[in-house]
Parts: sequence; structure tokens; C-alpha cells
Amino acid sequence: MLRQLAPLPLALALLTPSPAEAAPPAQTASPAQAAPPGLTDWLDVQGSALHAGYQPNAGLLGAPRHRSWSTPDRPSRSPLAVDGSLYYPESTTITRRTFAGARQPFAPDARAAFWIGQPVSDGTSLYALFFDRYGHAELRALTLTGRPRWKVQIPGDNTGDNTATADGQVLTTTGQACTYTCAASVIHSYSTTTGAERWHQTIKGEAAFDRPTITPTRVLWPTSQPLTALEAATPETAAARPVFETTAARTSGATGEATAAPASGAIGGATVAVEADAAFQAHAVAATGAASAARDVPSGWRLTALEATTGAEAWHATGPGSLRGTAADTTTVYTAADQLCARALTDGTVRWCRTDRPYDTVAVAPTAVYATTAGHLLSLDPADGHILWDAPTGSDPIHPPVITGGMVLLHHDAGEQSALLALSAQDGHRLSETNLGHGLPGMLTVAAGYVFAVHDYTGLVAVRP
Repeated sequence: MLRQLAPLPLALALLTPSPAEAAPPAQTASPAQAAPPGLTDWLDVQGSALHAGYQPNAGLLGAPRHRSWSTPDRPSRSPLAVDGSLYYPESTTITRRTFAGARQPFAPDARAAFWIGQPVSDGTSLYALFFDRYGHAELRALTLTGRPRWKVQIPGDNTGDNTATADGQVLTTTGQACTYTCAASVIHSYSTTTGAERWHQTIKGEAAFDRPTITPTRVLWPTSQPLTALEAATPETAAARPVFETTAARTSGATGEATAAPASGAIGGATVAVEADAAFQAHAVAATGAASAARDVPSGWRLTALEATTGAEAWHATGPGSLRGTAADTTTVYTAADQLCARALTDGTVRWCRTDRPYDTVAVAPTAVYATTAGHLLSLDPADGHILWDAPTGSDPIHPPVITGGMVLLHHDAGEQSALLALSAQDGHRLSETNLGHGLPGMLTVAAGYVFAVHDYTGLVAVRP
């Protein structure tokens, strides 16, 4: 059963017919040069399940300046780059192209009755949710030519477009037959080899439309939820000051008992509060239908960290407003919301927080954290969050930056057009800005000497140095 507020792809699919066979990509002049060897796989939104947006060597010879080819395809999600091919969903099917733009065969089995969610890949297969008109979802594993390997019906209702894969498992979620914001969601982990369920876990909040971040030890799942009574009554909340909660649940191997320990180390005046579980239960009811109560309590976010191998909850963090971005490396998870915070993956301990302004997106490279906020791109020191450089962008990008080859790339609004902006990762000076024409700026994919920029639902542009 679909909720009354359908996700954007569902709403647009009702208005947009399935795309016909696209015309050959429009070719424009570009320098005659072969792409140097480089990493060619871009397996998930922002490159991998870490969502870091970092690709050390995508084969770019310099700043991207020239439109190499474009296509009128209507990508509804971010392209993947896997084993020499691009893959992206268009309404009810998946399109496969070479990096140079030529269409490649893809099995007709890879079709959905209504729409297809964002594919993800482990480098050898594709995994995606296939939806019918009633919102029921089937998780399918496909070969790189589109042939089915296995499929499993996702139990329950309210499945969202949020598949992710890493370390032999593919994950998705369902709600619990709720109409608006779910008070709880069920995370499902399936084997990439057989499709058999490995574990499932119920977490608090609405997880349907937020993508998980996966590290070797943690599955980090953002959810929307009402604030607890404790947070709603806190004076700092009423005064529009950010109020954050972080608790670390440590399980004793001898007794199996979990204890909650408040995190420490926040800087910049962040308030640490301990959640009252009973208060959450009371306000969770408001999220499932008591509209008047929901209006009285502002919405908030929760980040639940699960053990990657078992699904057991390790720790969680909450805050007011919305969680607009999450990215991780192997030791730290970074969250962009009313504050930008860095937390230890092991127990959620707050390493640092920037409380100077709201943050929109975040990406992570080995030597810097990059965040967008109020028309600026910031480079931050991962150790303590201090600003390394601050570059004005002129707009607020919806999607996070991509870091590759010593550059930071942004797809952003430029008046009535969109543009690909390239900045130096070292000091933030502008290297190039390429007009990409009309369209909503979408996600970026970098591979084999190209930057692929999506205009959401209207086209795809390939840019070369």
C-alpha cells in the first residue's frame, strides 16, 4: 500500500511515459586524446557505499572543460560505472552505454512494471529494487548484461529507494504499514551470492528514503523521526540552537547487556542530551497519524549504527531538523545537518562539531573533508574541523561534491542553466566552469577520463578535459 506522499520518482513516473529508444548521443568537439589508465568503477551514489565522493584516479588529464557527448535519455538516478560501462535507470528499464556514449545491449528481463530504484554494484553484479504500481518491491541481482541471478520479494509495505551493497551483503528497508512518517523501519540484509536473508533489524524512525552508508564494521542508516520530549523541551531548541544526542551502546560479551554512555568531545557549544526512550515511544505515535501532536513537536533525525555482520545496534545519534548528508571513511562518519559533526565509527563518540551554520552536503578525502553551505564550499581538517579554505560557489548545490585527481567537482545552478565547477583541492581556486545547459543539477560520476553529469529526468552530459 503506497503512502499518501509518494516519493518523487513515483510521482514523475505517473506523468512521464517510458522513454523511447534514444537517438545517438549528440557529439561535440573535444580534444583528441586517449584517457589515461585510471580507476573506472563508480559503484554507488558518491562512488561507493561509504558515500565519500572520493576517487583517487579517475583518469582525468586536467580540469573538465569540454562537452564530449550528451544524450536525451532521462536518467532517474545516478549513473554507475562498472567494468567499462555506464548503467542508469530510466523509469522502467536500465540503460547501458559505453563511456564514449554508444548504447550497449542489456537484457529485456531488467524491466519493472512501474519504476526501478537506484542500482548499486559490487563490481560483478547490479542490485536494484523493481517496483509495481502498488509500491511492492522486488530486489533483483542482475549480471552486467542484465540477466537475472536471483530475486527476492521485499516483505511489508513502504519500501523506499535505498539499496546499498558492500562486503557480500545488499541492504534495503521496509516500513511498518504507516501512512506518513514511520515510527519504525526494518532493515534487511541479503547475501549477494544467493539472495538469502542474512539478518534483519528494526530501527526507530522512517528509513525509506535515506540511503545507508556502509563501512567494513558499521551500517549507518539515517531516519526521520519526531524529536523526543526531552529535546523539544530543551531551552536551546526553542532558541533555535542545535541540540544533539549521541549515545554509545556497548555490549558485554559476558552478559549481553547493553549500556548507554553519553559521547564527549563536541566543540563549538553542541549540547549533549540523553534520550528518554519512553518519550520517543509517545511521540512515535504522533508520526503515524496524530497530526496535531506532530505539529507540536518539530521533526528530527536519527542516525543508527548497526554491526555490519549481525545487524545489532551499536550506537545512535539524533538531532533537530533534517540530516542532509552522511559520508564515512574507515574510522569516522561525518554528518551534515544544522551542525557538521565527526563521530567515531566504533561507538559514536563526537570528535568535533562545527556549529557556526547549517550544512547541506559532505564528502571525504584522505586529507580533507569537504562541505557545502550557504553558497560556499569549505575544505576542513579531518582532525578537528577547522577551515582550510573557503571558496564561494554562487549557489547551494543539492548534491555533494566529488573529489578526484586533485580537484573538487560540483554540479550546481548557474542562473537558468547548470554548470560543472572544478576547484583545486589544495587551495580552492577555480580551475574551470563548464555550462551544461538547461536542467536540474544531478549527481556526478567520474570514470576513465570523463565526468558524467545528470540533469535529473532530462539528460546526461559527458565532459572531458
